[in-house]
Amino acid sequence: NNPVKSCCVGPSLVVIQPELGFYLSPKLAISIAGRIGIPVGANMDGHATAAPGGLVRVRYALSPTGQGLRVMGQAGVGVLRNTIKIDNAMNGMDTDIVAQGPLLIGAGVGYTKALSGSIAFIADLSALAGIAVTSTALSSPKLNTGVGADLSLGLQLGF
Repeated sequence: NNPVKSCCVGPSLVVIQPELGFYLSPKLAISIAGRIGIPVGANMDGHATAAPGGLVRVRYALSPTGQGLRVMGQAGVGVLRNTIKIDNAMNGMDTDIVAQGPLLIGAGVGYTKALSGSIAFIADLSALAGIAVTSTALSSPKLNTGVGADLSLGLQLGF
């Protein structure tokens, strides 16, 4: 409920993001991803809690094998949260969590490298915009528009 007069780069340090996908072809995949941001670093009383969201993602590999460089588009609903300093803060209570969303739209690039028959290393760098198409949603008293960047590293299991 604190007004953001001017802002900055606000980190969102911990995001848990499980994803389940299906390859339509070796080059094209579609997936759904759940997204839960854990707010870290806020010291304001009553600061915001977790940032839930869901995304549909489409990935297209540039190589016919599906490995190597790929591009991604994503869209969904939810809330992005970032830790920011407040302009009109009291001493010792100067960091809060700002919410963006509920419309989520983004794009990115990634890399996939097979490690064995059913396991691959994946890396994605993406930008995700939270667009305030409404003023309140998902237990957030005030929604803003903002853009976040994610670097995701992980293992892909195929079956």
